[in-house]
Amino acid sequence: PEVRDFEPQAALKSPEAGLWHLRGLLPVAEHALRPGAILLCELGSGQGAAALELVLRCGQGFENPRILKDYAGSDRILAARRNAQECGEMV
Repeated sequence: PEVRDFEPQAALKSPEAGLWHLRGLLPVAEHALRPGAILLCELGSGQGAAALELVLRCGQGFENPRILKDYAGSDRILAARRNAQECGEMV
């Protein structure tokens, strides 16, 4: 209840096994972030492998994607560095 009762429902529920928002964010972030910037996205536990797969399929826009774990050992943060090379016009 300490999460459910205070967080917006859009932050707690996402179609496509919780990855719909991430799928939409990655192409935007690929062009909006400056080269070398780090993208950090909070994940639900158990989404790490699928989130990592999305980044790897995104193209050459990100390098060194990895999943960071929380203190309980659950997948919690997707971290990926925007490729150092320009890959399109920034928005």
